[in-house]
Amino acid sequence: MQKKILYFLIVSFFVFSSCRSTSPFLKGGKTKLLKFFGKEGDVVVCMDMHKERELFCDILSIDDSSVLSRIKKAIFIHDGNDLSLILEGNIPLIATNIITNNLDAVIVEKDGEKFYRVLADKDIIYFNLVYPGVVLVSLSQDSYINVLRRIKDEKKTYMPVGMDDVLQDSSIGMYAFKPHIGVLHVFKENFIDGAFLFIDKMNGKYYNLNGVIKFRDKQSFSKANILMKSEYVADVVTSGQKSDVLYMRNSFISSLNDMTLTYKDLEITKNLLMKFIALI
Repeated sequence: MQKKILYFLIVSFFVFSSCRSTSPFLKGGKTKLLKFFGKEGDVVVCMDMHKERELFCDILSIDDSSVLSRIKKAIFIHDGNDLSLILEGNIPLIATNIITNNLDAVIVEKDGEKFYRVLADKDIIYFNLVYPGVVLVSLSQDSYINVLRRIKDEKKTYMPVGMDDVLQDSSIGMYAFKPHIGVLHVFKENFIDGAFLFIDKMNGKYYNLNGVIKFRDKQSFSKANILMKSEYVADVVTSGQKSDVLYMRNSFISSLNDMTLTYKDLEITKNLLMKFIALI
């Protein structure tokens, strides 16, 4: 996502207004919006901003700011077309003239919905405060409307019952169902059948990874198995850890018959986590 614009957008929402409103979907530290995603083609990453603000900034390559403490949940969604981001928390209401003047934004309209477009060089971001305390940001008009329809009109549960709740028990939850995107120039599109991952920060620089990735064919499984194990071993060496074959065998389980990669309490560094996020 166009990082400098996004950072300016986030900070501007808090700097230009003191009248704040809290997302009506946040209850008990969890969001009800997550369950509206997870249909075929979706890749979803939900982050607890109280625990993972630093990682959020690393992913977007932006500087940390105290205003980010007002964001409670960040949900990244790739709907098969483009990337969108939902920010939930104690977010200000801002007058239209402040947005258009200070952000140099243009009001656009599509399918009966009005929102803003920010242009910087060749980079474009579409955004608006779609509910009290809920900001939607997208890289395309189509994805903006698609995500907005899901949370505003459809309100249909796509994830398996309870999955949205379980994903939020961890500081980072990732879910994908037959995603329509190819990655790393290694995999063709539609190579993953489904995935759910639970990630929690441990003491120091390590994260604990649990979950399953299921592939659609044995060729994609074999490529992913080799790539991800190679990346893990390389990261172990680079970070100065001792390579433990037995630990890896018990924590990084591959099944050719099921075409699945299973992670059980696998300790990984932030560097490797960023690569895993890029893979999914």
